[in-house]
Amino acid sequence: MKRYLLACAVSLFSICTYAAVNAQHSFEGKIPSFVRVNGHGTATISSDKYKDGQTSLQFSWNGPVQLMFTNFADMQNAMKADGGGMILWIYNTTAFDDSLLFRYHNWNGGVICQFSFNMDFTGWRAIWIKYEDMLLPDGSSHVSSVPLDQRDCEVSRMTISVPASAKEGNIYIDRLSFQTSRMNDQIVPDKQIPDNNFTLRSRQWQWGKLWEWEQYPMPEIKPVTEEQKRMLGYIEARMDEWAAMGNPGSQYTQNTLIPRANTAYEKYKITRLADGTVTGAPLLADDEFNNSLGEMRIRYIQEIVYWYALDYLYTGNTSNVQKVINALDHAVDQGFAYGSGWGLNRHYGYQVRDLYKGIWIFRKELEKAGKLDDYVDVLLYWSGIQEARKPYAEHRDEILDTWNTLLNSKVIAAMLIKDEAKKYANMKMLGEWVSASMLCSEGTLGGLKPDGTSFHHGGHYPG
Repeated sequence: MKRYLLACAVSLFSICTYAAVNAQHSFEGKIPSFVRVNGHGTATISSDKYKDGQTSLQFSWNGPVQLMFTNFADMQNAMKADGGGMILWIYNTTAFDDSLLFRYHNWNGGVICQFSFNMDFTGWRAIWIKYEDMLLPDGSSHVSSVPLDQRDCEVSRMTISVPASAKEGNIYIDRLSFQTSRMNDQIVPDKQIPDNNFTLRSRQWQWGKLWEWEQYPMPEIKPVTEEQKRMLGYIEARMDEWAAMGNPGSQYTQNTLIPRANTAYEKYKITRLADGTVTGAPLLADDEFNNSLGEMRIRYIQEIVYWYALDYLYTGNTSNVQKVINALDHAVDQGFAYGSGWGLNRHYGYQVRDLYKGIWIFRKELEKAGKLDDYVDVLLYWSGIQEARKPYAEHRDEILDTWNTLLNSKVIAAMLIKDEAKKYANMKMLGEWVSASMLCSEGTLGGLKPDGTSFHHGGHYPG
């Protein structure tokens, strides 16, 4: 029996932990020989921004230009692999309403495949994409429509073309890898590559649906009545009661958690620079995060914010408010932002529950600092509340994950909206959606069953 329990424990641990995907090219030292610029631009190694190590590849332009990568052997090996692809991070200093065009060329100069990357953002964004999810040259279909053994894999180079509308610009590139083993099937479509992992729409998998849900129609906004305002006030008071419960105690917070928060803040070198921007250790989703390299995961931001929030809750101490703002700004700059998918964000909900709670506790101080509105759209997006803009789907899978990880986050995000009419509309739609999700459903999908059991991932789920 003990042997059986040990096997189960090992199996569960293996499911919940991920091996770090370390970068193949991290642009430390000198510019690699395979990097070239064709046109009005320059490429340099810079320490201004980085997502790996201490430097990245800075690409600046002031006219028509292409950035070219000629390490064809890496690309060819990845193209020949079933499910192979590319990982890359881009930092954009100035948003523009157009896209970079990535193209893979063969030795005859023809285009093998391509994809566009929307540049309407600032900060870091991830590219995780399989070759099979890229488009064929005419854009009519994906590479996956061609059998693997019939695809053109004789690649000579990859080019990144800047659109004519972006007459000048400055970006940073880091963590470039050409993956020769099958990439995860749960790559996340986002604002930058909306049709990425295009087969995903046939499955539920809530972590990968955020951008699809964001396209749902917004709820109807109506003027709020005095009674509705009283209801919102009552909910706010109840949420304050909830936020004060179930936390580590005051003494443990002061003696243990605050020193830990201070240590983490210093360890990860979260710093506000003279130009107003924030820098710090690279922040990554679990599949890329490598603790031994001093990288961060979103849980570490959560701990800093939540632990300082507890100190504020117990003592009223506001001396750490700026650290909380710096940590949150760093998270947003690193890609925990509206529309971002982080490449592969699976199960992030387990790491942000107390982040939302900490922000709720700190909300009045963040509002005084003029920062709360900066975070509301981010919190709404990552809470997944946009799914509730449409009626609940009876046979939606993984509803237990939503209840367990993101339901409180949805409520907090909605209640942080400043405009009372919008706040009420979001709370009303969320309440109707949650009520419908609690109804018993037939079959193996859905959550609660008529006999009182719960189902998850299409099977009985006593956990």
